[in-house]
Amino acid sequence: MVTLLLIACNQEGLLKDHLSTYKCLMDSIQGNIILVDDGSSDHTKEYVTTHFEMISYMKNPVELGYCQSFNKVLPYIKTPYVLCIDLTIDIRFIPLKKALAYAKKNKIFMTSFPFLHHNKQFYGYYLVYKQFKLHFQETSLKQPCFCSELMLLDTKRLQKLGGFSLHYHSTAFSWHDLIYRAIKEGDAVTIRDNSVCYKQSSLSTFFSYLSDQKALFKDNFLFQWRFYRSFTFILKRTLSIMFIFLSFNGSNILHFLQAYFQWLFFTQRYPCYPTNSTASRLQRLFPNVFSPSQVFKDPILFTKNSHWNSSILTCSFSFKSLMDNRSAHVFIDINSISQFTYYVLYCINIVLKLLFLNKQFYFVSSNYSLEHEIAHRLV
Repeated sequence: MVTLLLIACNQEGLLKDHLSTYKCLMDSIQGNIILVDDGSSDHTKEYVTTHFEMISYMKNPVELGYCQSFNKVLPYIKTPYVLCIDLTIDIRFIPLKKALAYAKKNKIFMTSFPFLHHNKQFYGYYLVYKQFKLHFQETSLKQPCFCSELMLLDTKRLQKLGGFSLHYHSTAFSWHDLIYRAIKEGDAVTIRDNSVCYKQSSLSTFFSYLSDQKALFKDNFLFQWRFYRSFTFILKRTLSIMFIFLSFNGSNILHFLQAYFQWLFFTQRYPCYPTNSTASRLQRLFPNVFSPSQVFKDPILFTKNSHWNSSILTCSFSFKSLMDNRSAHVFIDINSISQFTYYVLYCINIVLKLLFLNKQFYFVSSNYSLEHEIAHRLV
């Protein structure tokens, strides 16, 4: 019925403190545990495989981070619900059986359990907009959109949402993005008050990650560009960007440009389409305006020629198609674009490299060069 998903990176001590408690909790509901070892260099593997043989243990060869590790293991979760707990959480009691029954009956996407931190109860974390920025902070009040370090989630909805959006730089914004998307699609979230849990950390961490101010600075813009599109927010955001450049703070300007180019080329957008009964009529009348743009996760080749032997997806090139597309790897047939377009794209790649962003599209001219790039980039 429930899979407890734990992601650990060099946290052998916390596992020794809490894993037995977690196992007793899951045994009480006949659940199972998946532990993802995110490239640990300590004795996590030896401890888990020796003392907890029934726990499914997986290890990343190198540290991928919480979000990539989560998305990697998500397809292997077969139970209807998944319980996500940060290893700093000491569980004394949570009404898991009642929470499961309530979630199943009412089709709840996320159930959160409160915790005590610094002798104060918190329901979780939320985003608050102040001083032209989104701030991620703990809350002791119930919020319409929030996340926690102790959550029960609907597995099928998680998989349908595609897990985490990987373009964020912090776990905090990645989690909030996931919950925000679910709520916007009509999913419900709730809180079970009668739980007794303690966060055993003197630091301001979220899923064991310390707040990185540079990452939060960039994610603030990425999240706003993705979801906050009202005139008021656009105006405030414009003023904020002006202040950044007028401050002549080289570090902030660089981080802003990194976020902007990442948003411009590599971030999946969520267009606001009509949701009332006129939506279908509008889509039939104006398909180019109201139809969702295509988003491909598989590699794609932009070309107007038909001599390619590769089985990857092909599409005619345009700058709009390139910007709308969010493929992991984009290949462009240089024989299908003008020399001017080639130089523009080449300059964009140079700018992205200077901003320390990974180059995401590659030029090819023949089947041989395409096979070479695919072998080099995808294997």
